[in-house]
Amino acid sequence: MTSSLVVGLVLLAAVCGALAVSHPDEVQFPWLKQLPSRQYSGYLVLDNENSLSPKKIHYWFIESQDNPRNDPVVLWLNGGPGCSSLLGCLEELGPFHINCQSNNTTQCTFEENIYSWTRRANVIFMEAPVGVGFSYIPQHKLYENDDDSTAVDNYHALLKFFEEFKEFRKNRFLVTGESYAGVYVPTLVKLIHEGNSRETHNFINLEGLAVGNGVTSWNTNFNSAVFFAYYHGLFSLTLWDNLVEFCCQGKASRRTCDFRENPNQLCQKYSLQAQQSIYESGINIYGIYKKCEHDPTSYLRMESMITREKPPQKISINMDSSTEDDVPCMSMHGPTIFLNDPVVRKALHIPEEAPRWNACSGFPNFQYTRNYETVMPIYAELLKMNYRILIYNGDTDLVCNFLGAQWDFEGLNRTVKSEYRSWKVDGQVAGFVKEFNGLTLLTVKGSGHMVPQFRPKAALSMFESFIDNVDYGTNDHMDVIYPS
Repeated sequence: MTSSLVVGLVLLAAVCGALAVSHPDEVQFPWLKQLPSRQYSGYLVLDNENSLSPKKIHYWFIESQDNPRNDPVVLWLNGGPGCSSLLGCLEELGPFHINCQSNNTTQCTFEENIYSWTRRANVIFMEAPVGVGFSYIPQHKLYENDDDSTAVDNYHALLKFFEEFKEFRKNRFLVTGESYAGVYVPTLVKLIHEGNSRETHNFINLEGLAVGNGVTSWNTNFNSAVFFAYYHGLFSLTLWDNLVEFCCQGKASRRTCDFRENPNQLCQKYSLQAQQSIYESGINIYGIYKKCEHDPTSYLRMESMITREKPPQKISINMDSSTEDDVPCMSMHGPTIFLNDPVVRKALHIPEEAPRWNACSGFPNFQYTRNYETVMPIYAELLKMNYRILIYNGDTDLVCNFLGAQWDFEGLNRTVKSEYRSWKVDGQVAGFVKEFNGLTLLTVKGSGHMVPQFRPKAALSMFESFIDNVDYGTNDHMDVIYPS
């Protein structure tokens, strides 16, 4: 660990609270005597038929900086599929961010995140499925997962977590995540509900779920992206007119247009042109008004986002060798340098046999099969079970755009509690919100795919309103509670 990084960490310690009694998985960085709250990192071991090769799911658990014994426990899952939830910890909603200007750790700085969700909640960052990040199977090199196996493993990992941290069983529990967590979250919540119905000793005090910029229906995601792209000027009027004529029966609407499954060969031709215009333009697909952090020609091929094939279908992220630690247009160098430092690995209790940490695992060693064309029926089931659901979207994200979320969830025909309106932070519009019985649809103005990273203050305000079950943006108190 370099001297400049140590200095940055020591400065952070000045604003942090003292650690309490030790736990086997407790994180104690050798250069830091204090952290904002207690942290734990280790493995949730899932035994299988071959006890010599159990699945080892890595977690990083950070207690609330406010009232850990009474604040909710929140599980956070990043998507991909194949991307690590430690990205959520170190770049989005965790208590500190790591930034590196080069591959040399002397250029790294360690910064407190004053809008961390751990200010109000105990947060579990779980690297799932196995084969992602530090999660692994001993002596394994090829990892094959699917939607259902991931949900089962995540559920059993949670049971292991609450066996290890029994003192948190009584706390309210919420499942959250972004992107492909639009699939991970509802499939896991359904298993938790079913498990709670079967037994009492493994009861999880489940209250609700929140998904940011999530994929929920492949058809809707594909079709809405074409509308989003055209109305944001990403391809020409001529191409749009051809799409409307051959894909939309001459009338552009979400009900008449089918850009993905249309048998018309001219529709297929122009739809492919639209996809090429969008995804090969060099634009930052995670935030169309943000700059691209590296050579756009080295994009990951996000086949999972634009595929026409129906499940079951194997999908994986094909990593370009020049940017193997990044995702399209987004730099992940800071977390990569930090998490692969031997001192950090030791502090996080990562054994030597565990793999090198990568932001996203991809082809050929990580292969993933999607089982669902849409998970909207699962969301509908969960609403009938009276779980609270928040669906939020940064409104400049192209990968999982806000239009698709509106189309899918408005289509559930829930009773409207409050019509579409703005919500505010610091007296300024932070986005728009519409509320139904048990369901909230919310946008975050100016944010891309990773809302807690791109709009951290608005994200924390939204999160607080969700866990407190109060109106969004009506209690504008952020600076009073969390001064910078």
